[in-house]
Order: sequence, then C-alpha cells, then structure tokens
Amino acid sequence: MREFSICSLSDQSLLIQLADEISKEGNTKVQAVYQYLKNNPIEGIRSITPAFSTVSIQYDVFAVKKHAKSLSAYAYLYNKIEHILDQIEIKTKENKGKIIEVPVCYDEEFALDLNEVSQAKSMSINEVIKRHSEQEYYTYMLGFSPGFPFLGGLDESLEMPRKKTPRTQIPKGSVAIAGKQTGIYSLSSPGGWQIIGKTPLTLYDFEKTPPTLIQMGDTVRFIPIDKNEFNALIGK
Repeated sequence: MREFSICSLSDQSLLIQLADEISKEGNTKVQAVYQYLKNNPIEGIRSITPAFSTVSIQYDVFAVKKHAKSLSAYAYLYNKIEHILDQIEIKTKENKGKIIEVPVCYDEEFALDLNEVSQAKSMSINEVIKRHSEQEYYTYMLGFSPGFPFLGGLDESLEMPRKKTPRTQIPKGSVAIAGKQTGIYSLSSPGGWQIIGKTPLTLYDFEKTPPTLIQMGDTVRFIPIDKNEFNALIGK
C-alpha cells in the first residue's frame, strides 16, 4: 500500500503527504524523505520544508521545464518524486535525535500566563510546573520563526487554547503551551501561546552551523531553575 500522496500547492510548489495524522512514526517518514531530497538535489527545486506529516517543495518553473520536455513543471516533478519515493525505503523506525536539556525559570516575571493556566486547570502553580517539566518532548518540526520548536508530549491536563488576543511582542526564550504542544520562542516576536516560563538558552544563532540549537527529531527535557540560576546563566 502506498504510504504517500503528492498534490499541487501553487503554480510553483507541491506537497508530499506522508501521514494522515500527527505521530512520531509519520514524522520519521517526513525526516527520511526530507534528508533524501536534501542529499540528492533535483535541479530547479528552490527549497524543501518539512512539517509534522508533510514535506513542501518550492521550485523554479523555468529551471524545471528545461528537463520536462512536453510535460509541465509540476507533472515532471510529480513523476520524478513519485519514482524516488517508490524506490527508497521510507523509514518508520523512530529517529534517535539528541537529548537536549533546557533550563526554564518559571518565575512570575517571565511566566506571564502561569497564574491563568493554574486557575484554568484548578491546580497549584507548583503542580503546573511539575507536570510541564516532568515530560519528555519530541521535536516534530521547526517553524513560525527560525528555530522555534514545536514539541509534542504535553501532559493532557495542561492543554490550553491559544490566547484570544495574541501579544504583539513576546521575549525570545519564552516557554509556552498551546493545544497539545509546548514550544520556545527562539526570537522576540508576536504570538498567542500561553507563556509559562523562560529559558536563558539561545535557540537561534545565524553565525553557528547549524544555526538552531534544537533540531527536528530531538528530545527536549525542561529543567526548572530559579531566578538566581537564570541570571547566572545569562551572565548577570
């Protein structure tokens, strides 16, 4: 049974669907396809973007048409990618990424919504912190801003909707929850997730290779620290 489908996104992009729902198994397929296409470039493809269960491809129509003969650029790439995916083994074995420990200060100065989460869930702030920091989180994808990790594995008791009115500015390093996920704002930006803490770590540095601290497939563990430890880690 075929494990993928391909469809057009626009006149210059297509989408490879590798799973029907968000899961580690589906995400490892995404990683396998992404790495193969990255390591075996097809002329005309401008960018390859992995997500939860899909890989999107943006391409230069004119560059692709040089090889497409009578086919459209989309039809040519469809056939080529279909052939590649039929030939390669799409791995389903769980990817073993790095284990990254992320220190988090849940002090009220940084945890802008921790009290709101505590009240909404009818549990103490310490219990919210305990449940959030005791889980191990799987990095499904990076997106929204460079290096922002979408982390699955949030305790069901902590699931919260996004804020009705997003903030116009959230400090980088802010640790947040939304729906079934937790995440870390890698850069200062607008956002609507519930902010429950902050890490002193830098998640994105364009001068480093790779520029992102956390990669797709990595496991993240949050380590609670107090404000003194936080200040020490940022050199205050």
